[in-house]
Amino acid sequence: MAKKRIAKKDVMDKSRLLDDIKTAKPGEYCYFIDRSKKIWWGLIEKVYEESDQLIFQILEERETKYHTVSADNCAFSEKLVKEIKGGKW
Repeated sequence: MAKKRIAKKDVMDKSRLLDDIKTAKPGEYCYFIDRSKKIWWGLIEKVYEESDQLIFQILEERETKYHTVSADNCAFSEKLVKEIKGGKW
């Protein structure tokens, strides 16, 4: 049985688009850049700190894979994550 995809517009909190990603909590959705520099969207499962760096464990929705990503490579807004990828941040 195929898993039903969740529409981004149904789960994104529009008031959080410009908020700092470091305030994210498990259960929220965000955009992130993986190791191969691709932009993905997923659900934050865990938030923890390692070596003085904020780390998110994110369940990417399309391929249902877990990614461990630094908060520096995440944002609530797709526009912001594209700026991070382009080196503007």
